[in-house]
Amino acid sequence: EAGAVRPNVSFATSALPSPQSRIEVPPGHALELFFITAVRSSLDSTLPAHDALKDWLHAYEERHELGASHTRAWREGSAARMEVGGSVDLARVVNASQFYLLSSVRSDWPWSIAPEGLPVSDVYFGHVFWDADFWMFPALLLLHPHEADTVLEYRQRLVGGARATARALGFSGAMFPWESCASGHEVCFDLGAQCWLEQHVPGDVVFAHLQRFFATNDTEWMRSSAWPVIEGVAEFWASRVALRNVSGAASEHATLRYVVDEVRCADEYANHVDNCVFTNAVAQLSLLAAIQMGAAIGVDTPPSYKHIVQDMYIPFDEEQQIHLEYEGYDGGTIKQADTTLMGFPLQYPMPQRVRENDINYYLPRTDPAGPAMTWSMHAISLLELGNVSQASSAFAQSYQQNVREPFGVWWETVDGGAVNFLTGAGGFLQALLFGYGGGRLQQSSLSFAPRLPPNTTSLAFTRLHYARFEFSLAASAQHGVVLTLLSPP
Repeated sequence: EAGAVRPNVSFATSALPSPQSRIEVPPGHALELFFITAVRSSLDSTLPAHDALKDWLHAYEERHELGASHTRAWREGSAARMEVGGSVDLARVVNASQFYLLSSVRSDWPWSIAPEGLPVSDVYFGHVFWDADFWMFPALLLLHPHEADTVLEYRQRLVGGARATARALGFSGAMFPWESCASGHEVCFDLGAQCWLEQHVPGDVVFAHLQRFFATNDTEWMRSSAWPVIEGVAEFWASRVALRNVSGAASEHATLRYVVDEVRCADEYANHVDNCVFTNAVAQLSLLAAIQMGAAIGVDTPPSYKHIVQDMYIPFDEEQQIHLEYEGYDGGTIKQADTTLMGFPLQYPMPQRVRENDINYYLPRTDPAGPAMTWSMHAISLLELGNVSQASSAFAQSYQQNVREPFGVWWETVDGGAVNFLTGAGGFLQALLFGYGGGRLQQSSLSFAPRLPPNTTSLAFTRLHYARFEFSLAASAQHGVVLTLLSPP
């Protein structure tokens, strides 16, 4: 494929003892064994084999310091964390989820996160999906902002590949692909229609960039780093939509709406359908972001963007007062959270009655064998709506059957799938931060309304970052809610 990248990878590693070798340690003595591996690729070196050996030699010379430096790095990295008290089992899952997520991202390595983290499986092959931007990034943003930034830097660096993907399909702007790797081009092994049709991904990328801006109000970052992404995605959606008559439009007097036909929904059971409500919502969000962020940095946007935002088709059933997953949806089983994502995390404007109807309608239609992160989002919405009992059940379903002992490794589904499934870990951590923590990040505010998870005595978020503030928040039955300001501006 033109523009594709095929990296070369080189390893330098210590020789391992043969299975037949025998190592004896006399009583009263100690023996240290060092096994060191250095990895370099053509992505970060012009001479990967040479540099891998050089790194290995340096590490070997410093081998007695490696353990101590590792311990220091984790001590510093885990200073910002989520914690629960009163439930050892839940605390293990919380700690393991944070450990695996942080193990797969570095603040100086802008390559995002694959669904299965560092280990490259034969399920997702180490590729980057919307999972990183939508499911993992929000769990990192407020606690580990520098690590979270690498998820966005990956997209920013590969805008060129996203533009090439859009051109290949006959559109303008930047269309971030379903599966991305080193080039930003589509790398789905099955280059059939399904890969090309999952077009909500560009909107998910913009959503993540907006979250970062809301958390920092950094207009210089918006101008220099985020704007090329937002501008490119807005151009894509403006070229992707079409204007046609639709049934059941919100206004009785205007049936012409901007539509996004022939797509695959976030619910992967829904293929070759028109107007997935979540896809249309993030398309609308992307264009609105271009208008608002453009104004913030002094960049004009085409007038057509306002018209598309105003007249975007959002499928809705007036009789049932629910959002339809897509145009013509008939109530069939869905694989994963889709329509309910409009309530959270999109926080799409709607009456509370509609929000309740959406979650009550789609929850029983969700495949119980679907991926873990779905139930985390259900738990967050149910908590916001005050349905604590049902939220507790959804929260338990988000992890209890998917986390495997003894090391708290995540399975994608109750039957297996990708291992270690960090998308599920990210959703689970969001359920703590935004569900039981009640966190809501909006354009001009960050708020919390904490309540304790089931069978716990405390919930704490240590070293949160917002704007120029650093603070900790703790809730317990004994002390109530305590906010500690760590670094005032």
